[in-house]
Amino acid sequence: MILAYLALYSYHLTSLPPPLSSHFLALPALTSASLSTFSPLLILAVLALHAVTDIMYTVLTFNDCKEAAKEIDDQVKEAHAAMKKRKIPITK
Repeated sequence: MILAYLALYSYHLTSLPPPLSSHFLALPALTSASLSTFSPLLILAVLALHAVTDIMYTVLTFNDCKEAAKEIDDQVKEAHAAMKKRKIPITK
């Protein structure tokens, strides 16, 4: 419904007539009060969509760093050896 309001509002801003006459849509006139009512929801929806698409893009283009994984594995082994040397119990 918000998109319908925005579509009608965008048609009022331009000189082009809407593709359907107003009696088919049966929506009340878009006023600044109704726009200010729905604008926080619209902004939230746009930001949520941006966040989801950004996360999906990052996950899909994530590179597998085998050298970094080997380095971390070596550091974990060194930490286990140091903990055994200091007699600190290791839980797995």
